[in-house]
Amino acid sequence: MVGRSQRRLLVAALALAVASASASFPSRAQAQTPTSATPTPTSPTPATSPPSAVPAAPAPQTLSSTLDGVMAGLPETSCLTVRIDGRAVYRNRADLPLLPASTQKLITSAVSLDVLGADHRFTTRVRASFAPVDGVVVGDLFLVGGGDPLLATNTSRFIRRIGDDQHPTSLETLADRVAAAGIRRVTGRVVGDESRYDQERTVRTWPARYAAQGQSGPLSALTVDDGYHYDLPPDADPIRRRDDRPALSAAATFTTLLQERGIEIGAFPGEGKAPPTAPEITHIRSAPLKSILAELLTFSDNQTAELLLKEIGLRVGGAGTTAAGAAAVAARSNSLGISTPGSVVVDGSGLDRGNRTTCDQLVAVLEGSGPDGTIGRGLAVAGRTGTLRHRLEVPELAGRLRAKTGNLPDVTALAGFVPTATGEIATFAMITNGQPDTNVTWFAQTAVGEAIAHHRVVCDSSPKVPLVLPGAIYAGSMGTLAAFPLETVVIAGTSVPVSLLATERAAIVDRCLAADDDFEILLGSHLAPSGIDG
Repeated sequence: MVGRSQRRLLVAALALAVASASASFPSRAQAQTPTSATPTPTSPTPATSPPSAVPAAPAPQTLSSTLDGVMAGLPETSCLTVRIDGRAVYRNRADLPLLPASTQKLITSAVSLDVLGADHRFTTRVRASFAPVDGVVVGDLFLVGGGDPLLATNTSRFIRRIGDDQHPTSLETLADRVAAAGIRRVTGRVVGDESRYDQERTVRTWPARYAAQGQSGPLSALTVDDGYHYDLPPDADPIRRRDDRPALSAAATFTTLLQERGIEIGAFPGEGKAPPTAPEITHIRSAPLKSILAELLTFSDNQTAELLLKEIGLRVGGAGTTAAGAAAVAARSNSLGISTPGSVVVDGSGLDRGNRTTCDQLVAVLEGSGPDGTIGRGLAVAGRTGTLRHRLEVPELAGRLRAKTGNLPDVTALAGFVPTATGEIATFAMITNGQPDTNVTWFAQTAVGEAIAHHRVVCDSSPKVPLVLPGAIYAGSMGTLAAFPLETVVIAGTSVPVSLLATERAAIVDRCLAADDDFEILLGSHLAPSGIDG
């Protein structure tokens, strides 16, 4: 390996509209005749804790040629975008609007964070017709839904094996709080109030089979256990029944919980709207939105996505409806810079076949969060969690790749983060429409992930697009040129746009220095010639 003392620095003073002259400068040690050097890659920095180092690539193919081969085996209604260090390293039909399936949840999540904030919590309240007197509520007790998508009972949690990592809100805890408030008797009934949102139980354009398949429970501002009821016959498996009157079902469940705590209820449960002046007895708040999104993205929770869409519609458009939410998501996506021409928002989950997005749009959403942001950390981990628990289990990807999956008939998608062999975190999105064999597309997704994981971002000797940098910062680290208050152009083997942020420029230069390879530096004044952006 050639040391820093053998690195050549080609420096040329540039004046406005004048041709540059070049001269050689030594590094911090003595100057020597340069020879070729093989870059030494840095250790990989995975998106999650790595189980081991990435194996060496089986063949010296370039990333582009490998990905071209994968895409050639897929329908033309497919797209792929890969970005590293804020720049595109591969794009194939990246701006083609396609059905996104559940990767639509990435867009819903990004807009919900913008509208509500990562620390937003949904509140379920208990109100009374009148203030209680000596522990007695004269009239009704109202269970008022606040749009909490994860309100659940212990029975449901046990049957569905829902752990604390899925952040459920306990209805039993709310019943405990009513008892702790001193309520002993309600002369009327428990009334479920779902008035925060409309009463459309499903997205109108969804096929009827979605309800039968359990793709989503009935949509309501007051749902317990996703709007399902569980019968527990002796010596038999639990039976799950969908309740198309979720507010009434929630009131009935809450009535039982209150009675189990010794509170007398005078009438059968009902549904309706609490009077605006009804005093509050107690309430319970959900986990923060950032935790809810982790559940949504890891497990691809359709119902949570649709309820978030209605909340977005209420906050932005004044109506807790799917249509208002879809319009708000489309508008906010545009204002956030994460929309692309041809994108269409119909629902929040991606179940509707009218949705359209592009690979570029999904990558923009992911880059807006970053691998350590709320969305990035909420993604399923290959071979470990959620919808990827039993997928992408090859050594290069297991425990390393994080992504959102998407699957509908003839539609598969994957979008997320994966570390390269030299430690950079690549952002990628892949959508395939028109391939009915899921095995084909899953194999292609694995091949794409492996290709990115094997990719080495190095500083080689092939000059491409110049990178403009503040010269004094990097000259000092190389032992020369520190006195030049000029602009520096590093010509490296990686194509880099001059519009990169300073931190991204710094990362690339540091990588070139660490590679211990020959590279060129041009110095130019702030009065840069046309075509060089200082």
